[in-house]
Amino acid sequence: MGDRLFKWARYAASAAVFGMSVTFATKLTGLVNTELMVGVVGSYAALLGTLYLLDRTHLEKGVTAIQRVERLVETGKLIAHEPNWEVDHLGVLRGSRSVTMVGLALQRLGGLDGEEVRKRLAEIVNTGGVVDLLLMSPFSPQLDARWRDETVGVYNKQTLARQTLDLLRIRNALTAKKRQRFVVQLFDSYPTFSLLMTEDELYTFTYTYGRTGLESPIIELKDGTGSPLRVFFSEAVKRLRSSATDAITRQLELEALAGA
Repeated sequence: MGDRLFKWARYAASAAVFGMSVTFATKLTGLVNTELMVGVVGSYAALLGTLYLLDRTHLEKGVTAIQRVERLVETGKLIAHEPNWEVDHLGVLRGSRSVTMVGLALQRLGGLDGEEVRKRLAEIVNTGGVVDLLLMSPFSPQLDARWRDETVGVYNKQTLARQTLDLLRIRNALTAKKRQRFVVQLFDSYPTFSLLMTEDELYTFTYTYGRTGLESPIIELKDGTGSPLRVFFSEAVKRLRSSATDAITRQLELEALAGA
């Protein structure tokens, strides 16, 4: 309703401009010159036409965004899976050259507790790809807050520390140049979502109050280049990365916590 009123307000303003133009021309010439009137009317028509095209373009952009999401659902490229559905981690990583993972432990989506998955991540980097991992810091007080909110007690922080150390060992075994493309960071902010994203696929679920991540449906998006979901999560990853710290800077603390 607001957009419609704004549109007609612009039309009314253009009509007022037209009226003032005619008045000014009449006072200037002392009469209504035919050629002058034709020019003013033509300019007014051009202005209205431009406003109409702007309104139409704005409308089409809005419809296109909705249609794109609907099209993804209709073609089976956007799917909401039941909580007990399992991601084929190695299948997703096979052939991928860009992998981003974000989450508390990244076992359900990322499969980082599996040795084969960790080896595959190293292979991606060794063949020129990029791996970007953002893990929940086991030292963050927000981790305790999350476990409290899940009402399932306290998890073993040693497990998170050991998992991070396993990833650092894989990274440290790479050459210095390749290590730049194998990023392992820790974030301290409250976890809100878990994410596995490659250049062609995206999997995510949210952390809600009083429910564990295992109870959350998994959203799958395939071939979603430029889709609202991919853009949204890409921006979320950038913001999270800006406040994260490199895990290597806390290696000694991680080793102490893990009992290594």
